[in-house]
Amino acid sequence: MTVITLTREQLYERVWQTPTVHLCKEFGLSDVGLAKLCKRYKIPKPYLGYWARKTAGGKPKVTPLPVCSDSSLATIQFAQPEPTIQESEFFDPEIEALYQKELQRERLAVPATLRSPLPIVARTKEAIHSGKWPDEPTLHVSVSKSFVDRAMRIMNALLKGLLARGYTIENEGRYHSNATVIRGYGHEFGVRIREPSVMVQRMDTFYHRMRTEYDPSGRIQLEVEGFGSWTPKVVRDGKRSTIEDRIGDIPAQMLKAIDAARRKKAEWEAEERRREAERQAAWEAEERAKEAARLAAAKKRREIALFKRARLWKRCGDLREFIEAVRQRTEERPLPEGARQEATEWIEWATGVADAYDPLATWAEQLPGRVPKPR
Repeated sequence: MTVITLTREQLYERVWQTPTVHLCKEFGLSDVGLAKLCKRYKIPKPYLGYWARKTAGGKPKVTPLPVCSDSSLATIQFAQPEPTIQESEFFDPEIEALYQKELQRERLAVPATLRSPLPIVARTKEAIHSGKWPDEPTLHVSVSKSFVDRAMRIMNALLKGLLARGYTIENEGRYHSNATVIRGYGHEFGVRIREPSVMVQRMDTFYHRMRTEYDPSGRIQLEVEGFGSWTPKVVRDGKRSTIEDRIGDIPAQMLKAIDAARRKKAEWEAEERRREAERQAAWEAEERAKEAARLAAAKKRREIALFKRARLWKRCGDLREFIEAVRQRTEERPLPEGARQEATEWIEWATGVADAYDPLATWAEQLPGRVPKPR
């Protein structure tokens, strides 16, 4: 474990020169832990909007370090834990590398005035003020006129930052009907700014009864589709931060959403391959069962044919015995010449019938490789 020692003045300089997220990572503290540490050592922290103004090129006022006579607060020691190898929370190495690069980049900042707006931003602003919408694509912004300038500054800063990070603004896509489509790294996002309505009850002077109406809420919100849920990710003004302060977190959050989408797609493809393998195995098992049934049926038919031949052979044997008995009776008895001739013909005919139906008479012709002889 490494121990880091800083004076109170050194920590004060670090707090006002380095964003909290980087200091927390360096000292192994959470943002709440660093805030408590600064409070204990009477070190003022940057106020709300300080980093946004500094990133935008301004010179925000720095709160001076108050004098402290307590000698026990002169130095601060941090017990920095040894780095441990942890399993990455990212699924795709490409997105993880982009995320690490994003942490080192300057955060997106919204300037106080609209500077060099993108063409789509300029078209949208002009269309809102004039009421004439052009044929070219415009942003999805639905706010009161008092919020138009702020909404344009937010969208311009966000879109410029995303374009610099490799994203593109598309005219078509999944969210085209209700948001501005942003595409990057095989994923789509939809961005819009709107002012939600609030429901109010007013007295109808004509009918003398209450009626429901919807008025602008007076608060705008940035909504981003494409984070893997049916509802968009909403960024609003809070008690301690504004949309302008929180817009810098959006690129990193988008990368996490892209990584989650790739993980989900890979899991779906693996599941589909597993199901296809199961279907193939089931088909092969069914084919084997069919083949086994076919062989069993063929075997059964062959056995039945065998017994039929055996019974036919036995009947042919009885027939031959009967023919032999007729021949003997014909030889023993004196018959007229015509009757003897008829008996001889009958014996020949009956012998031919026995030979035709006797399985053993055609046995040699049924053997494999033998050519049957004409009868």
